Amino acid sequence: TPELVDQLAAKIRTDADPARGEQIYRRQEMQCQRCHRIGPSGGQIGPNLVSLGGASDLDYIVESLIEPDAKLKEGFQTLVVLTEDGQIYTGLQLAQTEDSTQLVTAEGEQITIDNDEILETRTGKSLMPAGLVDELSLTELADLTAFLAALGKQDDFSITPRPWIRHWEQLKWTPTMHQLIARTSVDAISHSGEGIEWAGFETFVSGTLPLTELDRYQPHREVPARSFVRCHLLVQDAIATVQVAISPSPDVLFWLNGQPQGVDQLNSLQLEPGEHSLIFGLPIDQIGRFEAELASSQGGAVEVIRTDIQRATSEP
Repeated sequence: TPELVDQLAAKIRTDADPARGEQIYRRQEMQCQRCHRIGPSGGQIGPNLVSLGGASDLDYIVESLIEPDAKLKEGFQTLVVLTEDGQIYTGLQLAQTEDSTQLVTAEGEQITIDNDEILETRTGKSLMPAGLVDELSLTELADLTAFLAALGKQDDFSITPRPWIRHWEQLKWTPTMHQLIARTSVDAISHSGEGIEWAGFETFVSGTLPLTELDRYQPHREVPARSFVRCHLLVQDAIATVQVAISPSPDVLFWLNGQPQGVDQLNSLQLEPGEHSLIFGLPIDQIGRFEAELASSQGGAVEVIRTDIQRATSEP
């Protein structure tokens, strides 16, 4: 209603916090990151929100949150398919040939349906479910709206040309992994095996890692609690000299392709063509900010590989 928009606008002007709103946006139950990209980060099901704040007024953003079917962008209307065996599939149409129709669902699953099996199709609603923000308080809704309204408009919420490493994986906490580190050493994280689980993890829009969201390991009281993150680089064609600038870097552990290295090695990494993994052990209680930048690359072209959703080209 106009009254709700006025309430939100007043709250955004007085005490809404876009930084808190970004944390709400990242909540797993909200599913925002699964469907939407902000620049190169996030899913590819819904529209890219990279310049939403600069291109849309507050009314549009609020309406899109509360009534996602009200104003669908072209190309993001779903297709509902009924097959001869009674199955119903709903998703965005990725492709259609003489033989098949390909959809992507809200969960990111790609489905290919033989056209001979299709009984009926119709245009559906938005993949964004209605009521997604109903559980938010007015303050939380104002914070989320303030974050979306800041995208592409405020410096801290705009994608810059700086080549931050944005696509990471974090080492998930498991009892098996905890026992392995306690029994051996942190070098165990650089190997593969049962209990070692890595999960996709994106930075804030600013390029900084959300440290409070990371799982942590502290198998012994006398050692600092650490979180472990890794990224994958793909070097093409020729040997590349890559510099990865870490800020801050005190007591940060570093492994290159499973081998422990000194953090000073990041100043000049000689990487052969192929895929390389960089793992960092972060003393989570000793640092308040962590970001990594591909400061320079020479020789072979360098990409940051995104393992959870897609491969994404970095901006070195």
